[in-house]
Amino acid sequence: FYVVFYGDGYYWAHPLEIFATNEGGMSFHGGLVGGILGGIIVCRMYKLDAWTLADLAVIGAPLALCLGRCANFVNGDMPRHPSQLYEAFLEGIVLFCILQVLSRKKPLLPQGTFMGVFVMGYGIVRFLIEFVRVPDAQLGYLLGGVITMGQLLSLPLVIAGLALIIFARRRNQ
Repeated sequence: FYVVFYGDGYYWAHPLEIFATNEGGMSFHGGLVGGILGGIIVCRMYKLDAWTLADLAVIGAPLALCLGRCANFVNGDMPRHPSQLYEAFLEGIVLFCILQVLSRKKPLLPQGTFMGVFVMGYGIVRFLIEFVRVPDAQLGYLLGGVITMGQLLSLPLVIAGLALIIFARRRNQ
């Protein structure tokens, strides 16, 4: 995702740089899509229910996001606002608490609901936090100087998360 959406043509001219992950250039959106696709493949190989596995996996994902954002903050990625700390709190702690509260509901929520809540919640938080983040230097602001690439990539997550929640509820009826 970083290569395609954030690279601004650089990686087409320098294809070996794609593998230089030690120089940055990673995107959560791509990691999420890769994790979902990898999870589906493994579930099919071992005949596991992908919905159950996805719901179990996303319960702890916000804590990993929290730690990752704290690491970004320590790394010094803070030119305007400490947005990493905002994200650590909202994507990490708040989203984890929401998922924990939902996991205690009786009767249990339909399979796929937690995945939908996580994806939608992450998309909403990321979209909002992008207003205080400095956009990637090579792209700047898009669409009239207001929207960032992170916001453009987060909107489909909100829609996909909502669709997953609706699908899970309909499938359960």
